Amino acid sequence: MLPASSPPELQELCTIVSSAIGGLDDLESSLNEFSASLTSSLVTQVIDSCKSEAPTRRLLRFFSWCHKNLGYGLQDKDYNYGIRVFAEKKDHTAMNIVLSDLVKAGRVMEAQTFGLVTEALVKLGKEDEALGMFKNLDKYKCPQDGVTVTAIVNALCAQGHAKRAEGVVLHHRDKIAGIEPCIYKSLLYGWSVQENVKEARKIIKEMKSIRIMPDLFCYNTFLRGFCLQYIALGVYCPVYDVLIPEFCRGGDLEKGRELWDEAVFKPARNEEKLRLIECTNAKAEVKVRRRTGKTKQTKKKRKILRGMLKKKKKSAAT
Repeated sequence: MLPASSPPELQELCTIVSSAIGGLDDLESSLNEFSASLTSSLVTQVIDSCKSEAPTRRLLRFFSWCHKNLGYGLQDKDYNYGIRVFAEKKDHTAMNIVLSDLVKAGRVMEAQTFGLVTEALVKLGKEDEALGMFKNLDKYKCPQDGVTVTAIVNALCAQGHAKRAEGVVLHHRDKIAGIEPCIYKSLLYGWSVQENVKEARKIIKEMKSIRIMPDLFCYNTFLRGFCLQYIALGVYCPVYDVLIPEFCRGGDLEKGRELWDEAVFKPARNEEKLRLIECTNAKAEVKVRRRTGKTKQTKKKRKILRGMLKKKKKSAAT
């Protein structure tokens, strides 16, 4: 809702774009009747004011109309803002159309915009498209530097595509100087999402080999992946018994609470699939049971022997 003090031209355009009456052609007809001066800043203000209530297709038609009517009057920031809005809404078609307009107009895509676009693409399952965009950043006049390398690595690892992220790092090691801790944390998270403890351990070893000491985040991430992997193998309660107190003692109560919720509310497993015998706690429990069983058998044998001796003594006395 716009404040009453907003400029009349802004109020008029917002009313047109946000209207629920009529289709996209009706929207464009109403825009064509707009008589006030259209400026670059006004375009961004309208999109910002209407992005929460207007459908993305109406926002896209408005932006396309501005692109056609203002032409070179639209600035880099206007294209970037429009792309970011559509990326946040995960509207693949709208993103591509405005990206195409940006290229045609010879405008520059900002690194922040690239980060949001790749994040949206990977979440939509289009990681190949995200990587293709990274490889052709010169087309968008955006440099392949530490910021954009970090953006694509973060986007891939957030969805568990650690192997593909490692490929990016391998080919662009010269661009990650000074930001290695951030890159390694992303890779560690990516492998942990996949519950691949072996590869996550390699990342920690590699960090140590180049004198980057893993911090609490790294160990928490590794332990979480370790925990999830062993839950899948059936090593369930004992792992939580160890991890929950450790997190709480370390001051990470939020992580401890998350693991507690998982331990309590995790669906029950088929007992045949559980392999608790592989856990130290379970082995100790089995040993105790065996010892208890042996003790009971020994006591029973002693009782029988005592009974037999008593009978013999009675017979001898008679």
